[in-house]
Amino acid sequence: MYDVIIVGAGPSGLIAANLCGLYGMKTLLIERNAGISEIPKAILVDDETLRVIDRIGLYPKVRQVITPGGGADYFSNKMKPFASVRPTEMSFGYPKRNKIVQPIFEKVLLEGVRRYSNVEIRYTTELISFDQNEEQVKVKIQDGSGEMTLEALYLLGCDGGRSTVRKQLGIKLKEVGSKKNGSSFEEPWVIVDLKNDDVKTRHTSFFCDPPRPAMHAYTAFGQRRYEFMLLDGEDPEEMLRDEKLAELIAPYTQYKPENLVKKAVVVFNALVAEKFGEGRVFLVGDSAHLTPPFAGQGLNSGVRDAFNIVWKIKLVIEGKAAHSIIESYEKERKEHVEAMIRLSVRMGNFILTTSKKRKLLRDAAFGVMKMVPPIKRYVTEMRFKPKPICSKGLFIDIEKPLVGEMFKQATYMNSEAEMVPIDRYMESGFNLLKIGAPDEISFPNMDGLVWKAINPNKISIYPEHFVTREMEDSTPLTDVNNVLSMYRNKFVLIRPDFYVMGVFSAEEFDSLTEKLQDVLEPKMVMEESYRVAL
Repeated sequence: MYDVIIVGAGPSGLIAANLCGLYGMKTLLIERNAGISEIPKAILVDDETLRVIDRIGLYPKVRQVITPGGGADYFSNKMKPFASVRPTEMSFGYPKRNKIVQPIFEKVLLEGVRRYSNVEIRYTTELISFDQNEEQVKVKIQDGSGEMTLEALYLLGCDGGRSTVRKQLGIKLKEVGSKKNGSSFEEPWVIVDLKNDDVKTRHTSFFCDPPRPAMHAYTAFGQRRYEFMLLDGEDPEEMLRDEKLAELIAPYTQYKPENLVKKAVVVFNALVAEKFGEGRVFLVGDSAHLTPPFAGQGLNSGVRDAFNIVWKIKLVIEGKAAHSIIESYEKERKEHVEAMIRLSVRMGNFILTTSKKRKLLRDAAFGVMKMVPPIKRYVTEMRFKPKPICSKGLFIDIEKPLVGEMFKQATYMNSEAEMVPIDRYMESGFNLLKIGAPDEISFPNMDGLVWKAINPNKISIYPEHFVTREMEDSTPLTDVNNVLSMYRNKFVLIRPDFYVMGVFSAEEFDSLTEKLQDVLEPKMVMEESYRVAL
């Protein structure tokens, strides 16, 4: 019996498998292909994804295979940018835009999975069918030796846009957003990856002039991605001929067939599953949603999915929470996913238009925006990106400030007078911050079942005029930048996925405990050798 069977070893599946390994769950990862696909797909990971990468212990290796930072320029027909994005804020500890070559990125994730003896990987293995009841999922798979049936407590479908898991659940995809004319957002684009790049800029360049919107972006290891909108009446196969590719790429560089890494015609869609799971089977990543690439959020949304659901499964399996908490997965993720898809569709409609009228309106609008500093910063710092904030889900008193938000990774001073990011002291399970001077606030007695179940790591955050000191029951840090001054004399309970579950005072502790008990409904705490405490 497995705790979790994961179908699909793309980025979402590999992240989920790493998290299952970290949390000590007995896991099987299956992939129908013989290994990692060598075809580059996604080219960008954001700050939230890198924070997850750091949580699973892979950031030092991932850092070696990405191009960190960088921005984007949007050009009109005069080849002069009418808008530029240059994000410098690092609210979560990392640059907002980081370029990758997906096969190389996936290899690092796969190496990470192989660290764990509790995670088994089977390539050339395909899902045939599954059947579930209230207790488990029976999964029929097929490999080179034939068919077999395995059992698991949960099944995660990380098997992409043509998901077998989604189809067998009978879950349909619905459209999110549409083109300006009201038609479905379904656009074919020519995608070309070239090596031995000789284009100077490291920023992504969008060419937004009718009749053919295009873009190019440096990724990593000397490779550059080119994308060109396919126009009505054009034959996809014809557009992939070397002569046509040379014609498309000529304005930017010389096309050399020997430098070709990939060429394809890809249809961009804006779709989301009507629901993200059923019973003990859940959809993660592209199986749950398909996002146009204009905001660079397809892969990143899948990482958020995996990070949201795996720790909840861990709690349930160990008897620390009821199965019902996993219902919060869809509540928390679907709203954010749809916001990301709508952003991407809007960017495609507004920036990559083939309408001359809309082009003139767009250029004029951005011209005005440049003259208004707050609006200019809104664009350059990418503040238009939907924030990691939930309006509903597994939270206590979500109407309170900070609750439902991803906790930012600010820096604090440790007992050795070093400024360090707080993630260095937050453990992989729950974390409880105590904010205030030692004589003002102290950790309460947490002997109740629910507190024993989540067993939070304790961190004491002192006001800036206090010097940190060694504490027996918590890690001491000093808030020299007054990041949390407005929450002085409060406790902040942070979930394993960095989201704030609750904010409360000492007087509210008993009430918070009751609500936490009602939400999680812990039954027992299992002690097994292959599991680690949250």
